[in-house]
Amino acid sequence: MNATERLQGILQSHSLIVFMRGTPDKPMCQGSFDVVEALGSVGADYLHLDLRQDPEVRAFLPKQSDWGGVPQVFLNGEFLGGAEVVCDLLQQGELQAMVSNLQPEFLAAS
Repeated sequence: MNATERLQGILQSHSLIVFMRGTPDKPMCQGSFDVVEALGSVGADYLHLDLRQDPEVRAFLPKQSDWGGVPQVFLNGEFLGGAEVVCDLLQQGELQAMVSNLQPEFLAAS
């Protein structure tokens, strides 16, 4: 399975995904830290993927999202944005509603 197929499979099987540097316990950049903090503050369950561990997916990800930065957050298979967007949604009070309305059929163990 190539990186494109793997990425498509991940996006189709998880409702909330964070492509990041590091892990939620040890984010390796400020943006990844900010996203982890924002999602944690609203109690979101999400899959995280450390792009340092998968250079093929990292190379393809900007083609999927049309955005080159990291982290990248996908909600129900659609690109939501990076750290700035997620933090703005939190400050505006919209992030909680977005993650509480996740499609249950998308949810998978992470």
